[in-house]
Amino acid sequence: MNWWRRFFNGLFSKDKSLATGLILGFMAWTLMRLVDGITANGTIEYDIANTPATLADGRDGFLIRVTLTNLSADTALTNLKASIAAPTADIVFSVDPKDRSCAFEPPGWGGQPTCDAFASGFDFMAPMIVAGTHVEFEVKYTRADTATELPVVRIRPDAAKFRLVEPGFSTFVARNQVGILLALLLLAIVTLCLSVAAGVSESPARK
Repeated sequence: MNWWRRFFNGLFSKDKSLATGLILGFMAWTLMRLVDGITANGTIEYDIANTPATLADGRDGFLIRVTLTNLSADTALTNLKASIAAPTADIVFSVDPKDRSCAFEPPGWGGQPTCDAFASGFDFMAPMIVAGTHVEFEVKYTRADTATELPVVRIRPDAAKFRLVEPGFSTFVARNQVGILLALLLLAIVTLCLSVAAGVSESPARK
């Protein structure tokens, strides 16, 4: 506790205010560079999750959920196609409409998406994904007890400039850039106030 107290006292001292401001400014610049690298190039973040689930008919099975996020700053993604396929005959997808769903993040408009399941796989097509929004589709399936493989997901954007990336630090920053920058701004304001208060309190003592 004493070490942390000394650290924060030094961090917010008047003499360290300039260095602290420079560090915060560099952090904000670095984060914006990360965001620009993601949003300027047209990026689709894909997140795939497999979890145990119960099918509509009561059987034990699994649920595969795919979330696709358009991280582009201002470019809508059109005619995005994706599929889920069974790599082996040990995996069988449910064709019951209750065991599948497709959803678009509001207020984005999904149009008439393709959301079709069959025994060997699942097909999805989104007419448009607005920049900064995501779509999510899922389907339940059964798998033999001895099977170790998982369903295979394939994604095909209808634009060559879009790239596919897994969730990571840079995509987290791109999704939450407003909140992160506001937090840095608040920290900078607090640092400035503490520095000014420290300067005022030290002035009488010097006199």
